[in-house]
Amino acid sequence: MKVIYSNKLAPRRRRPWAIVIGPGDELELFAGESIPGKVAVVGRDYKKNGVWSHSTYRLEVAEGIRFLHGHFGFETGTFTEGLWAATGQPTDRWHEVANALGVSLPVAQEFLRGWLPVAAQKLDQVEADLASLDEASPTGATTVSITYGAPTHAARERGFWEWPVRILDEDGEEVGRVSPGGEPSGEVKVLKRETSSGYGGGYVSLILAVPEGCRAEHGPAPGEKTQAEQEAEERLVAAASEWLQMYGQNAVHVATKDYPYGRARVLAYAETQGCPIPAEYSRRASDLWMFLNEAKSLAQNQSDHPLGRARHRKE
Repeated sequence: MKVIYSNKLAPRRRRPWAIVIGPGDELELFAGESIPGKVAVVGRDYKKNGVWSHSTYRLEVAEGIRFLHGHFGFETGTFTEGLWAATGQPTDRWHEVANALGVSLPVAQEFLRGWLPVAAQKLDQVEADLASLDEASPTGATTVSITYGAPTHAARERGFWEWPVRILDEDGEEVGRVSPGGEPSGEVKVLKRETSSGYGGGYVSLILAVPEGCRAEHGPAPGEKTQAEQEAEERLVAAASEWLQMYGQNAVHVATKDYPYGRARVLAYAETQGCPIPAEYSRRASDLWMFLNEAKSLAQNQSDHPLGRARHRKE
């Protein structure tokens, strides 16, 4: 079988790899030279282009031999990601890597430990984490996947990228979580974490080891406020307070009035009263009502305070 193979770097300067598989249960790296009985280098062309210099090989591959090639992963820079891209098969665990390569597990492990010891150590850690969780959990362990990302502007304002991934049991009780930075706590192990580019900050994908029957959810934790939410509340209080101080009783009237109509007419009414709503809280109806409610609450608190009542009588 004729094969054309180029060892040119891929985008992000990702290194190429080529593996000769077979005959039978064997693996061998292709390093640009013929491998007797397996691969013959019939021709080679070289193109000089700085860091992008490369060779293109014309190969004759023996019957029963599989010539598998690809690049290290685009997102993580790992061989396992590149192997997944080349084969379309999962490669997160040792047995999956062996299946993708089409050899036995011992052969896959010996090959990877000799060629890429760090990659082998990561696969070992995945197996160790799964075994640890399986022993610790009375129901045993399973793996779940979750991907989140591409948040809207409104979601980012609420602290989307500060929300954890929560591990919930069958009753909805939290048994563990993964922080936005990927740190696990409780009954969960992070087997794999990948990020990719995209709208609103991109995407995060996780493969987790969790107790049997549990699920993973990304979102706000009940009763916990993100830093973004705290800052938004502080800005709201400051803006409403400044608005009340600037426009006095007219602003109090606008804030406490009951409105039977929508955002546009409320904004117009505030203009006629000489106290326009700040631009930050006038674009969406939800923001407008939030601002007016906060201003109303502040005005009521001031009127309930003894000094506030005294000022009101004086006025």
